[in-house]
Amino acid sequence: MFRFFLTGCLLAAMLPAQAGQGFYLGGALGWAMTDIDSATVMERMAAAGIPGTAQVEDEDRLAGKVLAGYGWRYLLLEGAYVHLDTPDSDFQNVGAISVDDLGDVAPASGNGAEVALLARYPFTDHMSLWLRGGLFHWEYSLRAQTRKRFTGTDPTWGAGLEWRSPGPWRMRLGWDRYQVGPDDTDLISLALVRYVGRAPAATDQRVAEPLPEPAPVASPMSPPSAPESDTAPDPHASPFTIGVLTFHFGEREPTTTELAQIVTYLDRHSEARVIVRGHTDNQGPEEYNEQLALERARAVAALLMAQGIAAERLRVSGAGSREPLADNDTPEGRALNRRVDITLPGGDEQ
Repeated sequence: MFRFFLTGCLLAAMLPAQAGQGFYLGGALGWAMTDIDSATVMERMAAAGIPGTAQVEDEDRLAGKVLAGYGWRYLLLEGAYVHLDTPDSDFQNVGAISVDDLGDVAPASGNGAEVALLARYPFTDHMSLWLRGGLFHWEYSLRAQTRKRFTGTDPTWGAGLEWRSPGPWRMRLGWDRYQVGPDDTDLISLALVRYVGRAPAATDQRVAEPLPEPAPVASPMSPPSAPESDTAPDPHASPFTIGVLTFHFGEREPTTTELAQIVTYLDRHSEARVIVRGHTDNQGPEEYNEQLALERARAVAALLMAQGIAAERLRVSGAGSREPLADNDTPEGRALNRRVDITLPGGDEQ
């Protein structure tokens, strides 16, 4: 069953994905450490009435896995084939014991398929914390008078960090614990993951309304600018933006506080009122983003008031992540979306 699931994940990941999907493939290489030693095995032998001695080696050994999955915003469903291998054990003077007796005392670890659910929380623009839990279907072989294959299904869980590149690649540093029968194996690994077939997220395709007069509009990547000072606001015009301030990830203060052109314009047109509207990217819970967007708008309004703009001329609001300017799937797009717009309202809003 687990092999069929893993094969399905691998095949699905090869298909072109539609907008909003996130299939990925990857591999991990690391170090497996089984919590057992020779003394523990000999204690088991004594409890089972088996004579002789035992020597356990390779409790720590090279391991890895190949994986495939599908990621949503905060959750990932993942299947993998895991190669943990088994510690070497040498039994001496045990007599003619059966392979079943040996299976009760020998170190337990092995290879197999797993399916897990991961929860991911981004705490910077490039770094995320993840937690995982799932099931591991394992198998390993032992030989005494005959060879026997042991199988079972046990829980697995883990945690780690993920670094996101500007492109489709992700890098994970993780700790995973695999329970195999009576023994636990910890896997410390470094994984490389690539998203495949990801289509850009849909962006707002509305056609901009004509401006009342030709006027420069601030680029989110440059200091804000305002319309020429002798361009009076048209009370019947559509809304248009006279300034944009951008923000670093999670910050409530803008990257620049240069508002001279906007203040000059508002001083020349003392009847003009503006909307100060905050925005965020789509990282983090929406409730948090709405509060962050409002705090950003309030910070910009405070800067304007500090330069003599009356509070009653400013309408402050926050949009959270609901009004992106660019694709939130790229760091460049998210940087454009972390902003505050300073806008002259249209005729219907005045």
